[in-house]
Amino acid sequence: MEFGILRHDTDNLGDEIQTIAARQFMPRVHHLVSREMANRSISGTGPIKVIMNGWFMHHPRSWPPHPRIDPLFVSFHVTAAGGVRRLLTRTRPRDLILGRHLGYLKAHGPVGARDRDTLSALRAKGVDSYYSGCLTLTLPPRRAPRSDQVVAVDLSGPMLAELERRLGRKPVIVTHAIAADVAHDERARQAEALLDLYAGASCVVTTRLHCALPCLALGTPVLFVNKGDANARVEPALDLAWNCTQAQFLAGEDGYDPSNPPPNPETFRPLAAALRARCEAFISPGDS
Repeated sequence: MEFGILRHDTDNLGDEIQTIAARQFMPRVHHLVSREMANRSISGTGPIKVIMNGWFMHHPRSWPPHPRIDPLFVSFHVTAAGGVRRLLTRTRPRDLILGRHLGYLKAHGPVGARDRDTLSALRAKGVDSYYSGCLTLTLPPRRAPRSDQVVAVDLSGPMLAELERRLGRKPVIVTHAIAADVAHDERARQAEALLDLYAGASCVVTTRLHCALPCLALGTPVLFVNKGDANARVEPALDLAWNCTQAQFLAGEDGYDPSNPPPNPETFRPLAAALRARCEAFISPGDS
């Protein structure tokens, strides 16, 4: 049996963190499968088990994946829109993934949806599906010594100023932004370094979904600040983590003290346990 993980050429290290969450279940990795070009030719014969989690996708004309791929669909988000790349192709991902190629998902269900908007779209098309939550909730603890550092992740200038006012000192400032052409190994290295930083922090304040959810798994107190993104995409953080709007944070109306943060809610744990069990069953002992 061969195994693969998703490879990304995006400007967001959150995608890489989602791949790290999938990688933990693989006994070894034989293939890096492009999320955006998963239909590309793969040499050899026999199935390749791949956990297909994350945001799909900038290039929907590259769907469905190559026939060798044996997919497990968990933490699956199908965007109803997209960015510049979608405008250039004039193709909405849902029009193909849940339209012309609907049979592929039906043949490979049940599909675990990362959010309820995707779940609703899947069920409306008759796809056997359920709410799985995000695979980053299954990230294991890391051996990072706990410090007194408060980490700010992709906060705007005004939000950084407000956080510094509350702390009486400067936070550690990091970003999930990365050039899209950075090689896979370097992307993975930077994502691992971010996870180590989050695991050792006393508190994290972030606008990034795939910073907030990993912090829940790592046991690091986290506040998710919603910049006003479409709630369907960030819904998992709004459901599971302490959160507020940008306006509430800037006005000091969120009630969150980063110097003495409350413990994270524990509501994510059943989702994480179910996800872990499903992924472990997908990679059966006989396959490894």
